[in-house]
Amino acid sequence: MTTNKRKDFQFSGHETFSLRQNWIYKVVAFCNEAISQGKVPPFNDPQAMVDLGVGKNMVSSMKWWGLQTNFLEYREGRVYPSELANMIFGSSSSSKDVGITPLDPYGESYATAWLAHWNLSCQANKFTALWYLFNVYNDQEVNREVLQKRLIAFSDENNISVTSNTIKRDVEVIFRSYCLSSNSKKENYEDKVDSFFGCLGLIASRENANFEISRGRRSTLPTSLFVWAVLDHWERLNKISPSKTLDWFQISFAQDSPGRVFKLTEQDLNNRLEEFEELTSGELVWSDQLGIKNLISKRSVLDFEGLKKSMLVKAFRE
Repeated sequence: MTTNKRKDFQFSGHETFSLRQNWIYKVVAFCNEAISQGKVPPFNDPQAMVDLGVGKNMVSSMKWWGLQTNFLEYREGRVYPSELANMIFGSSSSSKDVGITPLDPYGESYATAWLAHWNLSCQANKFTALWYLFNVYNDQEVNREVLQKRLIAFSDENNISVTSNTIKRDVEVIFRSYCLSSNSKKENYEDKVDSFFGCLGLIASRENANFEISRGRRSTLPTSLFVWAVLDHWERLNKISPSKTLDWFQISFAQDSPGRVFKLTEQDLNNRLEEFEELTSGELVWSDQLGIKNLISKRSVLDFEGLKKSMLVKAFRE
């Protein structure tokens, strides 16, 4: 079913807490405050609970979500804000640097939520249960029990050492994060009102504890961010097999593709592809000739880093 290695999977780590609205902003600000004082972000210090206003397990959960969404990263064994976080939220030196304005300093934009969703879901080593739901699971309707059983089978097939209870908790966190069922009165109310991903409309609750995950037109997803995701996906593929073209299937239906992760309809996806040439100033061109659909780079060597930065800035200005 998959060619991923065992080390490329991630179960648990969230301490059963879903990602809440202001957590990424708060955890990045926490790190930047420490850095501005010449310190290493003190996640293991009891003061972290005071500064973040949460308990010990929540501190661990906030750090985990920050790492898995790529807003935090390890450097020399320590956790720091990533370059991506600095672009979105600002860095400890932003206030001193003239002309540098954070794209979304308080994490309030839909683009930030879409970006976090992409980073969590496009690779199996971030949050495997969520990755599986968006990239492997093909049914439109889903419920907790069915998803748990399929994840258990998936882990057995790939020789992943994980307990059924761990998988159950991961599945619970997914549905609390993306769509809280109105039929359950036992769910955490704070998760319901503070869910970071609930605004994206990717999972809808249905009757009898079922959920629906279907392709749709994503009006809150900036096309420039879609371009960014395509480039991010293409960049990983190029490390395996370099190519100046990317075919339609790799963009729309392939595992880890933007079409699958964002659950876009073919019409919405095709409309966005038509905008690539204008958005990238001619560096990328969408071609649909004689039934052959390809995204083509006009450069012999595509500058992924530079183009992704440009698209990210545009995404927050759309």
